[in-house]
Amino acid sequence: GLMNRIVKMNILNDISETALITLKARVIEAKKEKPLIQDDMGVELMDALRSLLPTETRKRIIDRKLPLALTRYTALRARKYDNYAREFIEKNPKGMVVSLGCGFDTRYWRVFDSSHHRRVYTHEWMGLSDSTPVS
Repeated sequence: GLMNRIVKMNILNDISETALITLKARVIEAKKEKPLIQDDMGVELMDALRSLLPTETRKRIIDRKLPLALTRYTALRARKYDNYAREFIEKNPKGMVVSLGCGFDTRYWRVFDSSHHRRVYTHEWMGLSDSTPVS
């Protein structure tokens, strides 16, 4: 499971912290009664990360209230790029969507349903292997 692929996080740089804020914004929107975006993997990832982060980081980022405008903007932007990815794959069924340097992005799980059997390649970071199959 997800927890087996994540190692204890001691230090995050500013870029990683920004990625956490983006993830948190999507999760806040996804948990609403009428969400702008569905992000079940984002919710699962945030739950897993919460216990792995140092207390200071949790207080500064995870427990911090985000402005409504930020969570909405982040969700709308993610939804727009999800639609671009879907449209590309529909027009190019053998095509490939590559996300480089996207932090805690969960687009793959938002865009592809379980009928897609793709392979997700990850860089050796946070205890992830070079290639992690996803089905």
